[in-house]
Amino acid sequence: MDPKIARSARRHRISDERILEAYRHTVVVLVRGDMTMHLGHDAHGVPLEIGVVATPLGPVIVHAMRMRRAWASVYRRFLS
Repeated sequence: MDPKIARSARRHRISDERILEAYRHTVVVLVRGDMTMHLGHDAHGVPLEIGVVATPLGPVIVHAMRMRRAWASVYRRFLS
């Protein structure tokens, strides 16, 4: 089952479809405090960073945007 998508995840104008595609195609998962960062790509191969928090009702995506340079270097290491 896919996680819920919070309004904050739409801040960077990434569609719900692209957010979920990147979440489903996660290449790297990194835990940063209360947030888990999923580094993946959408159906067009565009790298996205997806931030997920755990809640009593299940995971919620609270952050989504095109992957920043700092995350991209980690992402590329796992692709090669």
